[in-house]
Amino acid sequence: MHSWPFVKDWVRKNLKSKKKFNNSFPKFLVTQPPVRQTTSRREKASTTVLFAIKKTTRGYLLRAATGAFLATTFVAAYQKYEGRAIFLSTTRFFRSIWACTKISADYKISTLFLSGNELDKQISLIHARSAETLVGLFQRQGGIYVKCGQHMSSLTHLLPPEYCRAMSRLHSNASTRSYDVIEEVLEKELGVRPSVYFDYIDPTPVAAASIAQVHYAVVDKKPCAVKVQFPDVGELCNSDIKTIDFITRVISFIFPQFKLQWLVREFENNLPLELDFLYEAENANTMRELFKNDQYFHIPEIYSATRRTLIMEWIEGKHICDMAGLKEMNANPLAICAQLNRIFTEQIFKHRFVHCDPHPGNILVRKTERNPHKIEICLLDNGLYRRYSEDFCLDYAKLWMAILRQDEDAMAESARRMGVTDYRLFASIITARSWGSISTALYSDMDVSEVRFIKSQVIDRAIDITFILGNVPSSLLLLLKTNDLLRVINRQLGNCPVSALLATTQACQSLIRNKSDKKSGIWVFIETHWERWALRIKFWIFSWILFLRPIFVLQK
Repeated sequence: MHSWPFVKDWVRKNLKSKKKFNNSFPKFLVTQPPVRQTTSRREKASTTVLFAIKKTTRGYLLRAATGAFLATTFVAAYQKYEGRAIFLSTTRFFRSIWACTKISADYKISTLFLSGNELDKQISLIHARSAETLVGLFQRQGGIYVKCGQHMSSLTHLLPPEYCRAMSRLHSNASTRSYDVIEEVLEKELGVRPSVYFDYIDPTPVAAASIAQVHYAVVDKKPCAVKVQFPDVGELCNSDIKTIDFITRVISFIFPQFKLQWLVREFENNLPLELDFLYEAENANTMRELFKNDQYFHIPEIYSATRRTLIMEWIEGKHICDMAGLKEMNANPLAICAQLNRIFTEQIFKHRFVHCDPHPGNILVRKTERNPHKIEICLLDNGLYRRYSEDFCLDYAKLWMAILRQDEDAMAESARRMGVTDYRLFASIITARSWGSISTALYSDMDVSEVRFIKSQVIDRAIDITFILGNVPSSLLLLLKTNDLLRVINRQLGNCPVSALLATTQACQSLIRNKSDKKSGIWVFIETHWERWALRIKFWIFSWILFLRPIFVLQK
């Protein structure tokens, strides 16, 4: 506010021209009463105070009205889930940042002034604490975070064992939602209340996954499994991917050797498909048709599907890594391994249509209905599939055959066709073995020294590994993930690599032979079959050596 002496001076200067006075009167004084020379100081003071009060009151009223408007808008949006999604996304973002910051600080602070054995012991403890922190974060966040943890559990050749053991709990201990929430989703998707649609539905879920949970129900007197998607997964999908993208960029900035943007691209490409259960139903029906004559493999029949619900055949069985359950069924784990490896090699090299999420929670084993003495492998959760071209599968088969033959020239050529120059490191990534084992002992189990060597190489050559993973075709990344998960199952069932390598060899040779037969030639035919039987004899010898080795050890 200007003082009143200033007003007096301004009035004296402008009294000569009344017109000028009226047109040029300052705008900040238009709300004030006309100034009179006879006004007392008390009246002047009271007038100034009243004007200040009016102006201040208008400011408070304007702020209050604006705040009320924003609050009303936020509440209205929250009730329609837009604001709720924003609120939850923000909360999940800062929760993730806090967990990562906590883990980083733990590694940095807890290892200060330590060396030697003390450092190794402390790092092992930090691994355990950090793994538990991540598992707690993933379970609380759900959705895409659980999928990250499930994939991390399969990287036993890359990650510390503390992480793999902790992450393996995410295959079976995923969080669930209350039945009231699930009932609301069912009613929206089916168009009627679940009590009307189903003869019976159990409100307690029998299983839970990263984006959905399963309930037992009865429809038309047939038992069925009802898979229902969590209501907020679709809303939080994009924000979760952006959060993981932000974290990977920060990691890449702090640790330039870790370029993990390829992982984010995979989630961006695959997660929207997994959220559409109509796509999953189509995958299941396609796979059932491809393996309809296979007596050892079964895909649940789909009864009906919507975008967020899936009603399918009820399967009674034991999880493939439940050793007690398999023993109760009198099932041979090695025979199960052999069938599982055959099924997936046929998917890759014969049908070129692959289930890319075969973690132990998605595979059940049961006695066949036609022959109770035989086992049947049931594959669940058919949301993540990939269809491959014939040329890609042929290049992949040639790469595997070059590795099995230890032919470095053929390895280099196959790797080059996939955009990789360092064929030795690429072969190690494909097989999850060291180059020394690939060239000498690929058919034997990994010993402790090889595991330690691989982990040290992962740290020393992190830049090269992330560069390769960032430049290979995206379709190959899903195959690498599938192979990692299958290796975990084989290892837990006590199987040696020979079974998996034998199944891979047969499938690769079959594909290459079929392509060679089209070019024809008696020598090509003889060469292909000779190589096929030579590798089989080699596998047979190694199998017997591995089988008899414990006997000779006991005799000594």
